[in-house]
Amino acid sequence: MIWPTISKRRNTPTINLTTCISDVLLKKKDYVSDLEEAFAKFYGTKYAFATASGRQAMELALRSFNLKEGDEIIFPTLTFYVLPSIVKELGFIPVFVNCKEDFNIDIEELKTKITPRTKVIIATHIFGKGCQIDSIMKIAHSNEIKVIEDCAHIQGTTYKNRLLGTFGDAAFFSFQNRKPINAFGGGMLITNNKQIHSISKDIISKQNNSRLAIVPRFLLNYFELLMTSRYFYTFPILWWKSKTYGKFVSDIYQKVHHKNVDKRKRFSRLQARIALEQFNAVEKTNEKRFNLAKDYSNNLAGVKDFTLPRISKGDNSFYSLVALSKHADKLGKDLFSKGIDVGTGEIVLRNCGKMYDPKGNYKKTEAILQHLVELPMYQQLSKKDIQKICFTIKEVLK
Repeated sequence: MIWPTISKRRNTPTINLTTCISDVLLKKKDYVSDLEEAFAKFYGTKYAFATASGRQAMELALRSFNLKEGDEIIFPTLTFYVLPSIVKELGFIPVFVNCKEDFNIDIEELKTKITPRTKVIIATHIFGKGCQIDSIMKIAHSNEIKVIEDCAHIQGTTYKNRLLGTFGDAAFFSFQNRKPINAFGGGMLITNNKQIHSISKDIISKQNNSRLAIVPRFLLNYFELLMTSRYFYTFPILWWKSKTYGKFVSDIYQKVHHKNVDKRKRFSRLQARIALEQFNAVEKTNEKRFNLAKDYSNNLAGVKDFTLPRISKGDNSFYSLVALSKHADKLGKDLFSKGIDVGTGEIVLRNCGKMYDPKGNYKKTEAILQHLVELPMYQQLSKKDIQKICFTIKEVLK
C-alpha cells in the first residue's frame, strides 16, 4: 500500500502533502496534463486521460466502441464487482469465465464463451500478476473483438518483456488507496485508438472541475489507513473490521458507481501532483514489493500445503501476495484470532460469475477462492514483521 503522506520508516515514497497543496495553489502548472504525458511516454501510447476513477476509464472506452444493447462483454469471474454492474447499466450483458489457480482468466474456457454477440473482453491482471494477454489478443483478433486491459492492480509490470497495458485497444489504471499509485481516487485511460481519444476527451471536457472533490476522498482514505495499514490487531478491532468495515465500504461503492460518468467531478490538479511523484518512483516501489515477496518465500520455504506464486522480478508487481492452501479456512480463523489479517481487506473482489449469473457453473472459481490466503502485503512491513507472520503461519499449520 502506498500512502501519499508517510514517514521514511515506512519505506515508501515520501510525499509532503503540504508541498503538494502549495504547488497547486501557487504554481500555474497543469499537473493533470503532466501526469497524462508521463503515462503516455512511459507506456508508449498516443493518448492518456486522467479520469475520476478506474471504472470510469473502463466506461469511457466502452462508450467509444459503438456497441449495441445486448452486446456481450466478457469478464473473468474474479474482478471488481462494480465493473459488471456498470456494463449492465450501459445495456450490455456481462459474461463470465472461470479463473485458473493463478487467479487469472482460463483461456480454454474463454474460447467456449465467444459468441457472435461478444464485442469486448476485459483482460484483468489480478493481484499484480499479468494474465495470458497474448493468447487473449489472438482470440480477440480472430473474432474481431475489442480488448480492454484492467491494470488496476499493476503499474510498470511486464508480460514476456512487454509492458502490460500496451497489448489491448485500451487499458485503465486505478489510483484508489490500495493501488500502486494512491491519489485519493482517480484513474487513467491509455490508448492508441483515435476514436477512444475523441469521445473520451469530449466527455471529460464537460465534467465539473471541483478543487474540493478531493476532501471526502482524503477523509475516507485516511479512515481506511487506520483500518487496513497494520497486520496485527486486537481481536475487537478485527471483528469490527470484518463485520462492519466491509459492509461500510461496499455500501459506498454501491452508491458511488451509479453516478453517471458525464456528471462526475474531473480528476483534480492536486491529485495529479500527488500521483506524479509516486509514478516517478514506480520502479523503486515494485522493487520493494518484490523484496517483500521474496522474504515471505524464504521464510515459508518447505511449508507443506502452502503454495506461493512464483517469485520473479518484472512480471508480478505483487499488489497482493496470495497463496493457496487446503487449510485456508483454518488458517484464516486461527490467524484472525491471533490478530493477523489474511484477507478481510479485499472485500471488493468476489466470484462475480456466481454473483451475476447464479445458474452458471462457477464451481472452479469457488473452489479456488476457498483455498485463497491473502498475506499482509504493505510496503511498510519490515523483515522482522514478515518473520513474525511466517512463524505464526507455520505454528498454525503444524
